Amino acid sequence: MSLLEANDAVLAKLGWDSPIAIVVSTRVDGRMLDVNDSFLRLIGYTRDEVIGRTSAELRLWADPSQRADMTAALAEGAPLRDFDASVRTKTGAERQVLASVSEADIDGTACLLTQMFDVTPYRQVETQFQALVEQLPVITYVHGLDEQRALTYISPQVETIAGYSPDEILSGQPKSLIGRVHPEDREHLLDAAEQTLRTLSPYRAEYRVQASDGRWIWLQDQASVVRDARGHPLLWQGVLIDITARKTAEEALREAEVRYRGLFEGVADAILIADADGCYLDANPAATALLGYEREELLQMRVADLVAGEPEWIATEYARYQEEGSWRGELELRRKDGSTVPVELGATVVALPTGSTYLAVLRDCTERKQAAAMLQASEKRFRALVQNSSDIIVVFDADGIRRYVSPSVEHLLGYPPADLLGQGLEELIHPDDAPRLQEAIQSCVGGANQTPLVELRIRHCDGSWRDFEAIGTNLLEEPGVAGIVFNSRDITDRKAAEVALQKSEERFRSAFDNAPTGMALLTTDGHFLQVNHSLCCVLAYSESELLGKSFAEITLAEDRNVDSDLVQHLLRGGIASYQIEKRLVRKADEVIWARLTVSLVRGSTSEPLYLVAQIQDITPFKAAGAALRESEERFRSAFSHAPIGMALVTPDDRFMQVNRALCELVGYTEEELLSKTFQAITHPDDLADEQELAARMWAGEIDTYQLEKRYIHKDGHIVWVLVTVSAIVNGSVPNYAIAQILDITGRRHVEMERAVMLASEREYSKQLRAMTEMRADLTAMIAHELRAPVSALRMMAFLWSSGELAPEDGAEMLAAAKREIDQLDRLINDIATVTDAEREDLSVQLHPVPLTMLLETAMTFSETSLREHHFSISDIPDVRVWCDPERMSQVLRNLLDNAAKHTPPGTYVEINVHRKGQRVRLEVADRGPGLSEEEVPLIFEKFGRGRQAAARQTPGAGLGLYLSRLLVEAHGSELTVETAPGSGARFAFELGIVA
Repeated sequence: MSLLEANDAVLAKLGWDSPIAIVVSTRVDGRMLDVNDSFLRLIGYTRDEVIGRTSAELRLWADPSQRADMTAALAEGAPLRDFDASVRTKTGAERQVLASVSEADIDGTACLLTQMFDVTPYRQVETQFQALVEQLPVITYVHGLDEQRALTYISPQVETIAGYSPDEILSGQPKSLIGRVHPEDREHLLDAAEQTLRTLSPYRAEYRVQASDGRWIWLQDQASVVRDARGHPLLWQGVLIDITARKTAEEALREAEVRYRGLFEGVADAILIADADGCYLDANPAATALLGYEREELLQMRVADLVAGEPEWIATEYARYQEEGSWRGELELRRKDGSTVPVELGATVVALPTGSTYLAVLRDCTERKQAAAMLQASEKRFRALVQNSSDIIVVFDADGIRRYVSPSVEHLLGYPPADLLGQGLEELIHPDDAPRLQEAIQSCVGGANQTPLVELRIRHCDGSWRDFEAIGTNLLEEPGVAGIVFNSRDITDRKAAEVALQKSEERFRSAFDNAPTGMALLTTDGHFLQVNHSLCCVLAYSESELLGKSFAEITLAEDRNVDSDLVQHLLRGGIASYQIEKRLVRKADEVIWARLTVSLVRGSTSEPLYLVAQIQDITPFKAAGAALRESEERFRSAFSHAPIGMALVTPDDRFMQVNRALCELVGYTEEELLSKTFQAITHPDDLADEQELAARMWAGEIDTYQLEKRYIHKDGHIVWVLVTVSAIVNGSVPNYAIAQILDITGRRHVEMERAVMLASEREYSKQLRAMTEMRADLTAMIAHELRAPVSALRMMAFLWSSGELAPEDGAEMLAAAKREIDQLDRLINDIATVTDAEREDLSVQLHPVPLTMLLETAMTFSETSLREHHFSISDIPDVRVWCDPERMSQVLRNLLDNAAKHTPPGTYVEINVHRKGQRVRLEVADRGPGLSEEEVPLIFEKFGRGRQAAARQTPGAGLGLYLSRLLVEAHGSELTVETAPGSGARFAFELGIVA
């Protein structure tokens, strides 16, 4: 008997103080007879709560099936060792234990002695370790020390990285992984592994492995030996890291270095690189060009050699730059020629393995500094632009109250801006749209820089709703604004256009489906997207059959590449459409001829979307083609050998074809005539009659016309001809005309001598009638122009005499009366000046006049005459000019008044001044509707007016430009105009500079 077996007290003490939980229970019913403190600490009960109770009554088993397994194992009569179990504590928490159960006889009672070792912390660590290993973005593996190096474990990440499951890798040992290594990497990998196995030193290698999808991935393999507590090697443990991205980046880095050198050498900004001591290490060509030094010269210099400034300041700033890592600002550098150049410099410190490098990027800011003054001057114009923007600009505060409304709101919505200030959203915004605007404002209050584009309905002052799109910019933190700026643009017309577009698309759908010609929509690679009924009939396929085919499949093999180049040209944007004839194969293998017209539909960003094809069966027409060509050959022979001149002419009067007789008649070769028009060789005096007859013929009113006219021979002499022109009609529209030209010069010489006497008499009568009509027009026009201001003055006098006007209304009426009197005065003065000029009494008194004083008068006039326009004057040279200041001011007023009357409000009118040697050119330019070429000569005639001015009944007698031209000519200059429809007009003249 051992000492422990003989000493029950010692055994009891050991059990009582053991850190392992111990339970003594009956073998029959499992009631607990005794427990130690470790057990009570494990389950959280007191001794009184457990003694005499069973584990089932206390619900200690977290998994009742484990209790059944333990009971079954004990029934076999063998002790139970290290049984995994989960027990539930008094609080309901679960603990993991290793239990050992054996039978014992205590005082004649069969008992069970249960020992439970709490392994919960170890299991948690084990679980955490496994979770950590399997969550790391690397593959963890373990293999033995033998030469086979067979893996015993590989983590699940192998499937994520390489596409193989751990079972696939482990089942293919020992060659499973090494067999997938890239052939170029396998030999050096095996050599490195052999050396590592011999020395048991840490192992590191990089190689490529083929993934399950065939990709080659780069892996970094790092492994080391795991040893036991005594230092004996147990196994190899390693990790495989996917470095494919790094390898790709390294390759990209090598390419980037090449690009960097190209960028460094080719960038427009100057770049200087220096070391910590301020010595230059490199300079790009832009730097040498800016400073005038060669690169080798710069590499012998220091930072202080180039910076124009006090040495102390340079040293201080360079030290601060080194400390802070960056420097930005403006300074002046010394050039090689001794001059200085202002530069904008941004510098940064680049940390390299070899030490810090200091890189500076310089930009010549000479032009920017010169532009600074111009920028300041433009700020005023910018404010004017905002104030007169066609968009409505509104500034809301954080509470959604309007703090600013631009003047354009009155033009677009009819409200004075002042009436809208201090109000919220609900007054103008449609109730259904107000939440969207409120949400946009709140997003800016919450910190958003800009709101999404929102569409809103805003009530016009007439009660209608207008559609706007608005976008807000958060400037709450800007002291000068302190609000949310919304730009709103009227899109009512655009919305209407969108509705019209939708209706247009519906019309297209109806036209497409019901078109009598075969039509199809195709992908850019030629597959059918949509076909109409007519195309199905032409090709004898059903719609579903065609939608499963490409156009190549229904094209005869020999013709499939006929239009391949045209399709590519169309997709590249070189042509808008093309038309060809090619052979198609119907469903019954019947070949037909088709005329194919193809165009391309592009998206909003000009990307090709799909092709639209029209397919017309022209098989019946092909048979008639041969007969038509034979007929054309007969016509061509008769045309070419006709004894009189003949020509085919297009609707725009160009020669399509001419014969030899016509070439001999006018002295031009065939090539020369084909590059000209009828008008080019027709005498100008005969053009109008022929153009009228030709217009009627092309319009279909007449089929033919005949007239006598003059051609101008190539050598300049006149050839009289009798021209007979007949329209060739295709359907209902004339396509071209055939002209027969007979030389009648001899006959006309006889007739002309007889007509001279009659022409002289008719011309005298014509001039007499014109003078009579002009006098009547002048009287009527002057009466009309005088009647309007006189009527206005009469009405003002009546209202004044009634005594019912308020004082403020009286002042306003007095100002209006003065304006009408000024208008009368200008009209009378213009008529008097014109009368003097025509009596040769017009004279000017030339004086040396400062140009600025002359143009200040124009600026004063513009404040009233051009108050609804944007008016500006360019920089004025500080010179004096020879002119009659009163007469020349009258010219400028006439030109500005002309621009005000004939251009829409809100457009730009400007005076531009250019010095040209010893003369100054003054230009008055507008951006109005402009004039046609035919109107230009008329506007300088007395009482002459453009068609648009006459149509709009613009006030004026038509004397302003006529009088201005006379006054400019009296100064020894010429008043000219440059204009075109839709591009405004530019009137100009020159004055001499006083030496």
